[in-house]
Amino acid sequence: MLDFSLNNNFEKITDRVVFWEMTFDRLFVQDNKYEAFSTSLIHGFHEANSLGKLASKIMTVAKLDSDRIAVKDSFDNSLYVARLDGKGTMEKIDIGPFGVSSFFDASQGILLHSHDYVNRTIALYRLGLGVIWEKSVRATMSKLSASLLLLRSMHNYRNTGIEAREIESGNLVWSIEAENWPFPNFEISDIFVYKNYAYITSTKAAAVVALDLSTGQLLQSWHALPTGTTLGPQQSTVLSNPAHSVLHEEAGKILGLTGYYYWEIDLQTGALQAQDCTSGFKSQRLRAMTRPVCQGDHLYFSSDEVFEKPDGTLGHDIKLTAFNWRTRQIDWEWAFDHPGEGLYQIGMPKVHGDYLAAADTGGQLHLFKKTS
Repeated sequence: MLDFSLNNNFEKITDRVVFWEMTFDRLFVQDNKYEAFSTSLIHGFHEANSLGKLASKIMTVAKLDSDRIAVKDSFDNSLYVARLDGKGTMEKIDIGPFGVSSFFDASQGILLHSHDYVNRTIALYRLGLGVIWEKSVRATMSKLSASLLLLRSMHNYRNTGIEAREIESGNLVWSIEAENWPFPNFEISDIFVYKNYAYITSTKAAAVVALDLSTGQLLQSWHALPTGTTLGPQQSTVLSNPAHSVLHEEAGKILGLTGYYYWEIDLQTGALQAQDCTSGFKSQRLRAMTRPVCQGDHLYFSSDEVFEKPDGTLGHDIKLTAFNWRTRQIDWEWAFDHPGEGLYQIGMPKVHGDYLAAADTGGQLHLFKKTS
């Protein structure tokens, strides 16, 4: 059984900023010093350097090295570098006619895109070196694996294609177009890289496919649940919301948890299992609302379950929860007091060592420390 204590010293982050995405990007714990990089703190960095008020903008960050983080302003996709010097020092980086597309590994490079959406160009940028290469391709997300950059490409305004390019040259190694997927309506939700394989999830197609990383060859796919397994009152027989899944590298599994339903794919054997947890979750007023994060035997998620109060009105039970994917049981939960019904939410949690954290829509960071 897990047990956490709430560290009240770091509960309140800001009085000024509401978390737009309700997530953090990084949480560092070292020598009893806690630093959470989120929309609020990046906003603070900007104000410290008189770069304008950015409270309405969404920021994404990625670690560059022990002293710096790269920052993407998602309003205009501009790039900044913030130094972890305790002074909020931040510098805007000139990336010419490009905007930041995504951080796949900021120490390896940053994917840029042109502002011309119709004739889009992507580029690989490295700090201190500038643009390494440019290619004409419409891509929206990237994952790095050894020497390959995997790009989720767009066709007819849908994320239906995938390309593998050499990271050093940008040259195309292989690609898959929309018509080559084994399921209709296959829009890519996420890309996981495990050993020599790429696993592509699609919530719209309710499917996961496995590709050979070096050739792009389709090796295996998962869509239908095992015979006799159904999920929910609709008796669904297909994977539930693959976008709410996570790769557990140590276990060699893809674990999915959404609403009241759990499923897993064993990447060693290819076996798929699923379980309807409705009865147990509802008895504890739980419903998985965020994509889970994993550590060890646990999936951590934010929960929001509607219930009827004694006076007949509806309330929301807001919790942070640890689900044991081995035993399929809830090992820990924390209920939040909140001021407004239906307005207060807890974002996707982050876990780092013995620490668990989640931000709420009121601009607070809730930090927990594992005690057992």
